[in-house]
Amino acid sequence: MPHIAARRIASRAEITEHLIEATRMANVQRVLLVGGDSAESAGPYPDALSLLRDRVLPQGIEAIALAAYPQGHPRIDAPALQRALDAKLMCAQEQGLKVS
Repeated sequence: MPHIAARRIASRAEITEHLIEATRMANVQRVLLVGGDSAESAGPYPDALSLLRDRVLPQGIEAIALAAYPQGHPRIDAPALQRALDAKLMCAQEQGLKVS
């Protein structure tokens, strides 16, 4: 399962090409989407939700795994974490993706 850190992606073309190749070459069907801990984004995706909302996952990706931080996160308060998780779950459901 490829681990995709949203803040490390320089462009939509970069991630699209990478995921298409992964599904073609390795029959990838699941990916882990995280924001990543970089202080700044290398491109258009500041977090996993923005990546998911951009619908870059190619046909063949059936499921995603998400970071949920049940013990909390040192830089994100609990209500913000919950809102982000809820939004990611809704977005995944809209796209017919399984989530873990």
